[in-house]
Amino acid sequence: LWTPVLMKVVYPLVERCIGREVSTGMKVSCGYLFAIGSQLVASILERVRVSRPVTGIPSRCAPMLPDGTHIHASEMSAMWMLLPYAMTGMGEIMVYPVLSHVAYE
Repeated sequence: LWTPVLMKVVYPLVERCIGREVSTGMKVSCGYLFAIGSQLVASILERVRVSRPVTGIPSRCAPMLPDGTHIHASEMSAMWMLLPYAMTGMGEIMVYPVLSHVAYE
């Protein structure tokens, strides 16, 4: 999903802004920044999730509590996890193909 967006939109836009081609080092650096940023976003989301109230629905996937009851599901939507996953994917697209190209060139 992100590869065509990067190749057709983002890289040409950045090249027009900086007046030169996006280098290998720029792609790798930005990729690592996206990976680090995704972890920061995930940690913020976890802090928010823990502070949110829980529903009355027990989570049958999570381990049981010491008293034999199930942990209750958070009221926060799991869809929020798409953001750090998308950021990780974008970072991987910027890093792995570039490094593979450099390694086998």
